[in-house]
Amino acid sequence: MPTDPRWLEHTEKAAWDTVQSLRKELERERQRLERLTRTQPQMTKLVTALEEARREHSIEGTDDDQVLQRLGSLVRELTRERDALKLELEQRPRTSAVELTSSSPFDRHEENAPRLSANVRWFGRLLERRRRATGDSGLAHKQRDPARIVQALELKVEELAQARSHELLELAVDVGNLALLLARRARANTKR
Repeated sequence: MPTDPRWLEHTEKAAWDTVQSLRKELERERQRLERLTRTQPQMTKLVTALEEARREHSIEGTDDDQVLQRLGSLVRELTRERDALKLELEQRPRTSAVELTSSSPFDRHEENAPRLSANVRWFGRLLERRRRATGDSGLAHKQRDPARIVQALELKVEELAQARSHELLELAVDVGNLALLLARRARANTKR
């Protein structure tokens, strides 16, 4: 056994440093395990919420990371859209309350106005986004003949029947837009 005091001191210091680093590592792992143990009861709620979000927003993919990334991009997109709408609203001249209620899709004075489900609201947002993305304010379609709208609707339904799974949502939104256009046209005809 070596008896050089400097070597012994060096060895003792190296051993002490190793023990200290192992203690720190153990403490970090203990804290991590404690954090995971505290969150374990919440994991089932988190998994349920992820599954619900996957269904509600038609997110394909089974990996939770993909779902979280898609939800994050949806939040960013909706935040940008909200900010753009705020800006647009601030720049618009003020309108009267009478004008706002008369353009409502539902007659607000009815007691039994429908309460929309989350899926209907989600699909409505998709329809609105498509309308905005195409720059369609509805004015170009006001002169359309209902028979032409029905023909376009029939063509889209045929496309829908032959579509691949990744094309279904986009075609469903197209069909929804055409159906909404037809409903608006029919409503305008009944008001005359």
